[in-house]
Amino acid sequence: MMMHYLLFGLFTISLAFAQPRYSDGPYVFESNNEQYVLYASGASVQELTPHMLRMTPPSDSFSVYVDDAVIDSITVHLHTPEVEQSTYEEPSKLIAISDIEGNFEAFRKLLMTGGVMDENGTWTFGTGHLVLVGDFMDRGDQVTQCLWLVYELERQASIEGGKVHFVVGNHENMNLRGKTKYVRLKYTELARQMKVDYEHLWGAHTVLGAWLRTKNCAVKIGNTMYVHGGISPEFLQEKLSLSQVNQVARTYYGHKHAKEIQESYPLFSSTGPLWYRGYFKDPISQKQLNKICAFYDVEHIVVGHTIQTKIKTYYKNKVIAIDTSHKKLLPKNNLQALYKEQDKCYVLYQTGEKKLLF
Repeated sequence: MMMHYLLFGLFTISLAFAQPRYSDGPYVFESNNEQYVLYASGASVQELTPHMLRMTPPSDSFSVYVDDAVIDSITVHLHTPEVEQSTYEEPSKLIAISDIEGNFEAFRKLLMTGGVMDENGTWTFGTGHLVLVGDFMDRGDQVTQCLWLVYELERQASIEGGKVHFVVGNHENMNLRGKTKYVRLKYTELARQMKVDYEHLWGAHTVLGAWLRTKNCAVKIGNTMYVHGGISPEFLQEKLSLSQVNQVARTYYGHKHAKEIQESYPLFSSTGPLWYRGYFKDPISQKQLNKICAFYDVEHIVVGHTIQTKIKTYYKNKVIAIDTSHKKLLPKNNLQALYKEQDKCYVLYQTGEKKLLF
């Protein structure tokens, strides 16, 4: 695989070269016991230069450079992802975050404030669960850094008896399909420099691409479902169990022929779990929402996707909307996450303050 690429000198796996103005990666490609690690660096986006390193024997860990005031790099250990369950028991504590969109600083602040990790990127949440409700890709400059942090925290959490749930959103699936409308220039420029289609960077032959393809598009934890867009009355007519929903989703993540898929499974359509906005735009009735909750045996549905001014509840607390903006120019201390503990839901602010939702 990829033997046609040139290797650019002896760059060390620990990113020993000087921190560049612009950087990306690493992308790790694996096939037939061969491993290639791709980094990019340059003084500008247009000057990004790919550095491809063939690892023989394959490495099981490497560093990821991060442009952040607190964390300058994280160490990632490769592991074999497992296809996740669709249903889990309620943990003693849980934090849910959505729509980070490549904003590593906002993500790091919420994780540290919530006690999920320390300043070294080490899991400190014990047996708690971290739920990431989609759209960590697109729009931002540190998409790969955010995903590698999730990937590493997932490994650490499992050792401590905790759990990281990464729920696929519409933007993850768009990237897997090679749709670049919202992709920042540095990512498409890297693909151009490598003379490959953009989706090659996220293919099933890459570590992160294979990892994303194991993820759920909806997960039930305790009495709550976490899904990026939501479950619509139209989708409910399919009468698919949560396990069936996730099985179909994993089969077609990144599939090029989306229209053909929608004819059989409206999973990736505007009324599907990744795209639905009907809880807020032309809203459905309480009766319809109750029917959805009853079918999946949940009391609450937590969603991202549709941006809110603050974390809010709808439909008599049955829908919890947690997509609040994470842009860098936000007013100070405006970052929010959902925090659950002892059957109570709170809004967690980056100051550490928790405000009871219900």
